[in-house]
Amino acid sequence: MSSSQQNLMVPVFGDFSFIKDKLTRDSLDNAMSIVKECEAQWIFNHPIISFAYESVDSSVPSELANKILDRMTKIGSHEMLMSHSAASYGITMRTIQSIYRDGWDNFYNSYIDKNKLSQDNLQ
Repeated sequence: MSSSQQNLMVPVFGDFSFIKDKLTRDSLDNAMSIVKECEAQWIFNHPIISFAYESVDSSVPSELANKILDRMTKIGSHEMLMSHSAASYGITMRTIQSIYRDGWDNFYNSYIDKNKLSQDNLQ
């Protein structure tokens, strides 16, 4: 952990306000909300070959995967309607998967480290 990270307070689970890019922040916030709404956190404990395409080897029921995808293409944040390509949907869901598998603190610290954010520009 870098010295700049030691002084930073980790936000509460699911608070993506530290992410400066609005599209990324809204995508992750919406995906997290939808996964919770669908009570689908358990899917991240199973092998998932692809979030973007249905796979016969996936243990995630296709109706649940379709419900999550459908909600992600319809939920809006303020003036912006979220829509995803297969790639952006897959990246967003892999990020949510890593949060559930590796923990919120690990995600936050990794994001801060990768983006070299300081406490001053977290506001």
